Amino acid sequence: MEQTATRDAFAALSTKQQDALATVLQACNKNGLSCRCEMTGGRDFTIIIAPGLSSAKWWMDRFDIESD
Repeated sequence: MEQTATRDAFAALSTKQQDALATVLQACNKNGLSCRCEMTGGRDFTIIIAPGLSSAKWWMDRFDIESD
């Protein structure tokens, strides 16, 4: 596994990237999909969707993303 994404890493992304990732996490949350956010290679923000991972809501709270 790669390094877990942090609030600072999310904040360092462009607003356009933040909005797109927020949309993906909101869709995961709405559909009950668990996921993990990582910094692949230390610089690329990645969302992995798979059973048994943290809830999308947990990641949304970590990055201060509002629920739909």
